[in-house]
Amino acid sequence: IIKKELAEIKDKYADKRRTIIEAKQIELEKEDLIPQEQVVVTITHRGFIKRTPANEYKKQRRGGKGKIGLTLKEGDFIRDLFIASTHDYILAFTNLGRMYVSKTYEFPEADRTSYGKIITNYFPLKENEKVTNLISVSTFDTDKEIFFATEKGIVKKTALKLFKNIRKNGINAINIHDDDFLVSASIVGDNEDVILSTKNGKSIRFGVEQVRSMGRTASGVSMDVITKDDDSSLLTITTLGYGKRTPIKEYRVQNRGGKGILTVRLTEKNGNVMGVLHVKDDDEILLISSSGKIVRLAVKTIPEYSRNSQGVKLIDLQNDETIVSVGKLIEKEENGEDDENKEGDIENENKLL
Repeated sequence: IIKKELAEIKDKYADKRRTIIEAKQIELEKEDLIPQEQVVVTITHRGFIKRTPANEYKKQRRGGKGKIGLTLKEGDFIRDLFIASTHDYILAFTNLGRMYVSKTYEFPEADRTSYGKIITNYFPLKENEKVTNLISVSTFDTDKEIFFATEKGIVKKTALKLFKNIRKNGINAINIHDDDFLVSASIVGDNEDVILSTKNGKSIRFGVEQVRSMGRTASGVSMDVITKDDDSSLLTITTLGYGKRTPIKEYRVQNRGGKGILTVRLTEKNGNVMGVLHVKDDDEILLISSSGKIVRLAVKTIPEYSRNSQGVKLIDLQNDETIVSVGKLIEKEENGEDDENKEGDIENENKLL
């Protein structure tokens, strides 16, 4: 009976198929399978690098001891802290003035206490070449520029778009003299000021327009980026865990090449200047110590002081521990959510040493 009924249905409704089923190959990039998320990238003195989800670092009170971040091998310490999206381009600048590019997701993902992998797995560094600065960009198609500063005070800026599609083995970003090395690279735009700071507590602020744009291999002329008329603060962090905010208006604009002004009073208690960040009240920061401890702080808990002050203790350091890196987080505005549970957008902020 069933066979008979099916045959009747076939005779009554049989017609040509109106849809076509065919095989088709879909091309997927590796990046298409990787979710976008904010991560903390750390690199050690010996060149071990990793990325860790930013939500593993919870906010703490000022003066806390911090959480264990990375289990360090003897003679090694965490040299830098870098924050980015997994889909960002990571620009790695070396002491020799060379630049390499990678995607954040290409670095190994690990938890706070894991060590990561050696950076030469990702960048073919030359002999005696070390990564000194990492910054992130989402695209090269922009009018932004890269501002370079060397240990001898040489500065230059070059259009970011000139670094698009560079070779995997890197390129020369700035020519460096034999007795000099690159210490900082920052993304800058029009109508912004640059602040260069030394470890001895001196700073100078000048407009980026005072430095003309140059090609990739130019040597430069004889750095946190500030928007003109900004009412925010400059956060100074010292090696012994002290910090303070000082209103930007206390740093007058000078001509490039000026002598600079005092940015912090240094004593045996607070050590040397480790880093300088441009901050606002709703920002948060991550401090990382030489032993691998990490503390997350709200900027609004750090008091404002004049330039001629030593600041307050931000983290309780033990024995010969020092602060080696700092990163900045920008907090989202979310109604009805407790501050302790908020997760912020994260912005890279370069240190000026």
